[in-house]
Amino acid sequence: MKVRLDANCMISDSANSSGISDLNGFSFAERCGVWMSANDSSGNIRLAVHDVLGTKSEFWPGPLQPYTEISANPSNWNKTYKTSVAEVKYHRAHYNDNGYTPTAGISAWPGSLGTPYAEVLAPFVDNEVNDKIYNPSNGDFPYLLSDETVFGISNDRYSTHAQSNSLPLGVELHTQMMGFDTPDSSLGTCVLVRYSVFNRSNRNYNNFRLSAVINFKIGNQVNEYLGTDVVNQTLFAINDTSEATFSNQLVSLSCMAVNKRISSSIYFENTSDPVNGMPTKDTHYVRLMRGTWKNGQPMKYGGNGVDASGSNTKFVYPYNTDASQGGIMWSDNDRYQPGKRFGVLNFDSISLKRGEAANFDVVYFVVKENSFNIQQISEKCLTLRGALNTRKLLKIDDIRRNKMQSTTLYPNPVKVGDKLMITGVTESITSLTLISNSGIRIELKNFDISDNSIILPNDFSAGMYIMEIKTLNTIEHQRIIINQ
Repeated sequence: MKVRLDANCMISDSANSSGISDLNGFSFAERCGVWMSANDSSGNIRLAVHDVLGTKSEFWPGPLQPYTEISANPSNWNKTYKTSVAEVKYHRAHYNDNGYTPTAGISAWPGSLGTPYAEVLAPFVDNEVNDKIYNPSNGDFPYLLSDETVFGISNDRYSTHAQSNSLPLGVELHTQMMGFDTPDSSLGTCVLVRYSVFNRSNRNYNNFRLSAVINFKIGNQVNEYLGTDVVNQTLFAINDTSEATFSNQLVSLSCMAVNKRISSSIYFENTSDPVNGMPTKDTHYVRLMRGTWKNGQPMKYGGNGVDASGSNTKFVYPYNTDASQGGIMWSDNDRYQPGKRFGVLNFDSISLKRGEAANFDVVYFVVKENSFNIQQISEKCLTLRGALNTRKLLKIDDIRRNKMQSTTLYPNPVKVGDKLMITGVTESITSLTLISNSGIRIELKNFDISDNSIILPNDFSAGMYIMEIKTLNTIEHQRIIINQ
């Protein structure tokens, strides 16, 4: 399976290749990207979209300066970064050798850029000096979760939003595509994509949404059927089995959400239809991201989702997987001739405050079988989840975690009512949480940002706790003893 990442963090085609294809060059998707939306404190819609039709994307290469939203020059970041476990292993074994030169995958890794940008960009292991500065000559190396990785950094702030005509969010998007070189055939036919969204603005978003958007194209013809496996949180397209490209096999491309709950799935067409046609303004995008048509009309169960008389629904073409509809069959191929429909898989809304980051993980995978039975897609979902869980890649982890611990709590032990100082933190602290031995989480609200201190409330019980310290890019955990 081949996946091509553009510098604006969208999976995209080129003159010679589709965005997602097999090793023989057969196409599965032209472009795949994300839409993001939220409302600011004044109620304004803020939006950023990848245009999967390939005209006016609203992401540009490069990071943002935290809180000011000033963009790096995209011409300096018009690239992606590829490396592998094999390169990392060789680098770790030889970085001290005389005459050693690291590969481009190691040396160009954008681990840290320095002021005025975030201290840590691409995840890396700080090997010797522990200064959070990426320096391969000291043995620093990319922190990888898969056998091969392609990484990109983009932002929605560099220029105007000509596609959605909306206000920007002020977010930095890191897209990490993870491939697996393994005899396990399930992982060999998939790619795990982690979309890490950093709120670099000075605004808090209480209803931030992200959607995965797919421009399917399986084979040489535009002849797909669309479907949702609600149980497995998967949106898929299946080719018309009459196409000779795949020797009359059932061939599908699926997008499975694996670390957060989805709220809906829907589609749009490349038409000017006022209900299910192309979105052209911010309200259209927001409505589709909430599982309704672009004019605000709810999707109906049956037909094409517009012309049916069934009840309101949130998942398009679920076959018999939507328990909220009693498992009644509704499929694209029951109603339509195969054709072109752009799929939208919507995650639940979350809170994304200033300085916070969140991960949204999806798996793109292909199924090729000789029988027209979507059960094999569901079975592949379960197999993939098992394989990813074995590699510890299904852990829900919204905030990028830094592998270094340089923060100090003073005094430690500390008495209730006394001032606790947090030193060694080079980025602004966004939240402090105490975690008891029984796992109870207590968020501390009276943090003084001017001197990185907090007065511990008098009602705390004595004992050992874990202090969770979140900054713009990291989470650190430190043990602390509280006395009465």
